[in-house]
Amino acid sequence: MFLALDPDLEDYWNLVVSAKGFDSASRASAIGMVTDLLTESMPKEIWPSIGRVTVLRSDDPFVQEMNHSFQAKDSALHLQTVKVSGVEIPKAIVLQSKAA
Repeated sequence: MFLALDPDLEDYWNLVVSAKGFDSASRASAIGMVTDLLTESMPKEIWPSIGRVTVLRSDDPFVQEMNHSFQAKDSALHLQTVKVSGVEIPKAIVLQSKAA
């Protein structure tokens, strides 16, 4: 999920990632793995728009509620002004990959 760091800025996001493959890694290691994947797969022009990377365990209550409430199976899902598991989301883009 791309979560707006500042809803007034168009291209400044917190990338929030959750995957079972990261659950056993420490927070620092998981963030490092995601950052490495981003730098390997995304054009350099995109990098400045990601201000933060957050990795959550797949059993985190926020992740569970997001998975239950929102499905982005075939395309990106744009959210505005919603509350999930007590977290205010002013603006976000939800992306969901198929289960491996």
